[in-house]
Amino acid sequence: MRSTTNLLIINLAVSDILFVIFCVPFTATDYVLPEWPFGNLWCKFVQYMIVVTCHCSVYTLVLMSFDRFLAVVHPVTSMSLRTERNATLAIMCAWITIVTSAIPVALSHSVRRYQYRGRDGTACVFSTEEEVWSLVGFQPKSAIAKRQQDSKQIAAERRQYNANMLIYRKSDYSLQLNEQVHGYLEACGVARFEEL
Repeated sequence: MRSTTNLLIINLAVSDILFVIFCVPFTATDYVLPEWPFGNLWCKFVQYMIVVTCHCSVYTLVLMSFDRFLAVVHPVTSMSLRTERNATLAIMCAWITIVTSAIPVALSHSVRRYQYRGRDGTACVFSTEEEVWSLVGFQPKSAIAKRQQDSKQIAAERRQYNANMLIYRKSDYSLQLNEQVHGYLEACGVARFEEL
């Protein structure tokens, strides 16, 4: 009984089983032991697989929702779209996209040493000390530093522009006020006006 719904359910089951295999025992071990006993390579692989399987479960549910939407809202016209071939193609595209987009997760995790209450330990964590990756969007640090420098320069230029405009407005306003005062004094008969 191969149908689009069954293929999606099988894919969801596979991704959920892989999530349980790669998440539960290693996360429990990480919580219980003060050391990460599996090494740096396995740390990267476990974190990578946790993200991949979690995303695969979510996107399979999205595909299932889309399949049900087509089946309910467009039952006749969607029959040519809801084929086993298209379901398999959608599942494969989802896996390929998820597997490739999760590569930065593997690159950014590593085993780190820490001290807690005088005891040394290791943990598999997001590596903030790496030179290549940053915390925000896995962008190279040099690009972030340049962007921060550019934004500081733009902010300084904007402050200078606002200060200049304020001075210009004040001087323009005082010129207008000065002309109004001169006009008023001339209208009142004061022939001579000295500026303060």
